[in-house]
Amino acid sequence: MMIYPLIGEFSLFYNAIPLSLIIVLILLLFARNWISFIGVLVFLLLYFVFINWLTTRISNREDQKLISSGKEKYDLGLYEQACREYTKALKLVKNDAYTKNIIYLMRAEAEIEIKDYESALWDISKSKELEPNNYKAYFLSAKIKFHNDQLEESLIELEKSISLASTYESHMLRGKINCELGMEQEALKDFIKAEELDPLSSEVNFEIANIAEQFYEEPKEAITYLDKAIANNKENSLYFYKRGILKNQIGNRDGAFQDLEKASKLGNKDADEYLKKF
Repeated sequence: MMIYPLIGEFSLFYNAIPLSLIIVLILLLFARNWISFIGVLVFLLLYFVFINWLTTRISNREDQKLISSGKEKYDLGLYEQACREYTKALKLVKNDAYTKNIIYLMRAEAEIEIKDYESALWDISKSKELEPNNYKAYFLSAKIKFHNDQLEESLIELEKSISLASTYESHMLRGKINCELGMEQEALKDFIKAEELDPLSSEVNFEIANIAEQFYEEPKEAITYLDKAIANNKENSLYFYKRGILKNQIGNRDGAFQDLEKASKLGNKDADEYLKKF
């Protein structure tokens, strides 16, 4: 527990090369024979190994603090601040490729949120250099291409990502892309796989409901999936709004009104406008 007050002193001493040389010369002067001379050299070697270990450990502790701080800020939606914390952490990491790779990907995620796609792609490229078979790098690259309406290119990146690791996020994104490309059957396969990976997901049930309505014109089946979505997330106004419209289409006006009213209370402006004409 007493190590922290000494951090600055050790760092300064380790980086003060002239002072270290002076210490070496003084100790060598006291070496009266070859045995003591070798003893001094061994002592100095162990001393510098210890100092190197200590400073590395301190640096690692600091970069982990910055990584944790960056994640906290990311979770709070403070993406620019998260990027700054990750940048500071990268400056402390030297030869630890594993940690560097994690930081590059975490910073890329934050950069995507603020639509700084150029910086995100640079971080992703650095990650791929460090770990060519990291699924997350390909997923984030696919996400950027999706946002840039490069759907076919995004699918290529997703194929690589899913071949390395089948994740909920990858299947959800590929499902959405396939929907936009009009490949509803392929999209449905991905959404079903996503549901297997995360049975409590409300988003996947909402997407399946959209397929049931838009491609198969099955409002009752769509309502069934919206029921599941709402059961897992009762605070999403879009789910209530969508279900309200579908209930109105099949003649359930009372149920439609209740859902639309709930959506309105949750802040859905489209529900407000729909209720005016209801």
